[in-house]
Amino acid sequence: MPTDGRNAYVHQGGAYRARGDWGRPVLSMTRPLLEGVVRSRVAALPNVTVESGVRVERVSLSAQAPARVVGVVVDGAERPADLVVDCSGRSSAIAHELAEAGVVAPPVTRVGIDIAYASCLLRRGPDDFVGSFVVCQDNPGTFRGGAVLPVEGDRWQVTLAGVHGDSPGSTDASMLAFARGLPTPVVAELLERCERVGDVETYRFPSSQRRHHEKVHDPVAGLVSLGDAACSFDPIYGQGMTSSALQAEVLGQVVGEVVARADVAGLRSSELPKRFYRRAARVVDAPWRIAVGGDFGHRATTGPRPPGSAALNAYVRQVVRASHSSVEVARAFNRVVQLADPPTALARPALVARVVRHAGRSPVASGAPVVHPRVGPPSR
Repeated sequence: MPTDGRNAYVHQGGAYRARGDWGRPVLSMTRPLLEGVVRSRVAALPNVTVESGVRVERVSLSAQAPARVVGVVVDGAERPADLVVDCSGRSSAIAHELAEAGVVAPPVTRVGIDIAYASCLLRRGPDDFVGSFVVCQDNPGTFRGGAVLPVEGDRWQVTLAGVHGDSPGSTDASMLAFARGLPTPVVAELLERCERVGDVETYRFPSSQRRHHEKVHDPVAGLVSLGDAACSFDPIYGQGMTSSALQAEVLGQVVGEVVARADVAGLRSSELPKRFYRRAARVVDAPWRIAVGGDFGHRATTGPRPPGSAALNAYVRQVVRASHSSVEVARAFNRVVQLADPPTALARPALVARVVRHAGRSPVASGAPVVHPRVGPPSR
């Protein structure tokens, strides 16, 4: 369900973002629908075969040194491959296996944020809420987050998140109490109004993690790692799938360059992963700085702090305040968060001037009361 900024309410930094044209709309749907559509589209490609009910046990390594990946073992049978792509997530068994075998062990950075999530679905009616969706991020502050988004089947999807031991729990009562601690009352009011359908699902995310393959001098040939297997960061920023897609695009470019040279041997060389990891690192750098840098706004966050994060966080707080009254600033900020533009886009002189001018017009700076959007009376 596409929704845009004209009728959306995003509460951050003490007030609501100015509504208007924020650029790309949000596609709001449940994960099963998204995964089902992506799977069907990929399966329909003429050169793709999808096999269900099988398990990749490990990668196959060449007998001669230096070791290279020559395929995978699937249900006990070896399958040869010129190139294996590991997209098996942050706990990748392939990465652990190769590290324990001493084949390749890239340095790993971890930043502890200890996020606890709780999500549920509510029955959605036409008179529930005056807006299309509401999102709240209490940062700086408690770091609590809450979102109510419309999804298929006339339902609202509610997600609450807290960090460093501040958990929304897994019951209706605990979630409502948690939501009442948000700086906007809208999330709690919708939880009170609408009937829950289905179970409350919980998830714990201990730390952002990045495997620095780009720092390995001789990466293992025949293998590349992307998505969460390479880098997973705080999901509250919603950048994981976009980052993965951009990494996949880079891989397509690198492989395309090899194929264009009719160099089949190039697929099997260590030069391909080396070239890919260099370019992919530039893709990952932006969301890593945004997510990990932002997480250090909480003093309990642990791990290596990205250089310049304190200054960047201070400026982003001004950008957020300016977005309360400037649609142009809101749009520029949104494009950076969505990875459509690099973070340097926020440093363009014209935008900096607009940020300086509008930050003082925020209700936070002026002391003006914040007007919250209307939620219908409880219907259950």
